[in-house]
Amino acid sequence: MKHILMNKAKHEMNVNGYSYVAHFATIGNHIMVVKEIGESPATVYQAIYGYGVAANIEAMQKLISECPNKSKATKMAVRGLVRGNHMEELYKIKDYRNYKADIVFGYAQAGNEEMVATMVDNNPTLFEMAVQGYASAGNETALLDLVKGSRFYGEAISQAATAGHVGLVNQLLEAIGLSEDLSSVVDKENIRLLGFLNKALSGYCKGFHLDAVGNLLTKGANIQTALDALKVEGMPCLDAYIGLYVATPYEKSQDLLNQIKAELTLADASMSDSQVETMKKLQGEYSKSGTTFVSFLSELPSEGLISGQDHLNHV
Repeated sequence: MKHILMNKAKHEMNVNGYSYVAHFATIGNHIMVVKEIGESPATVYQAIYGYGVAANIEAMQKLISECPNKSKATKMAVRGLVRGNHMEELYKIKDYRNYKADIVFGYAQAGNEEMVATMVDNNPTLFEMAVQGYASAGNETALLDLVKGSRFYGEAISQAATAGHVGLVNQLLEAIGLSEDLSSVVDKENIRLLGFLNKALSGYCKGFHLDAVGNLLTKGANIQTALDALKVEGMPCLDAYIGLYVATPYEKSQDLLNQIKAELTLADASMSDSQVETMKKLQGEYSKSGTTFVSFLSELPSEGLISGQDHLNHV
């Protein structure tokens, strides 16, 4: 399980708007980029983004030429080039003006508030992308000023959570009036706030920041939201579910386990009793470790641990 979860964390963890693969692309580690794309082909778009940030045009163009979705590949290239402030290279892209949303996103990630303001003033439909760019890069001051009074708090929370900006997410939740615990009272206002809480939960799961999930579940966020965010192509992913369970507070663990079992049943699969016991043991060890979830995984021995998807029991 250690290696399975570490691989999943590598492929999906997003920090400050960069994925694991994008990081390798920015520092020019082509061997690792090729290796990671081989293990998870969808990460090619993040590699293109990373090469764009670093202005490694040859490597970027090579990957774009090999991509089945040229439009998506170009979008990621534009975002990377703008975040890296490589405007001369951007202007070489055919029809780059058609990618205004991605340009403003890149400017926001780069913290170029003047260009963001100019583009949004000229085209208000770009406002949401500016919010997302600031949130993904953790630009607290610019984001909180921009989003105040708007209807885009949900997008800001989702992007900030996906990128692992826990402090920023907390500030955004406080700004919309989130109380400490929404689970005890069900009314119209709490239902509205729970929607934002679930945005944060979904973002943390998509970015594989499982350390941050427990606090949200304690406040009343929906466990099913977390499970849905961790699915792969709409199907339950036991590897990710195991990670979520290990990182979940004890008081919420039985509810989570019940819902995991229900999800697996719908997929004609199940877990063995020994797998469940191992999960519970790891959860106890993690709760006492005082480390981040990924650090905890890296310190585990490889022997004797359950191996997620390879050991589903199909019924």
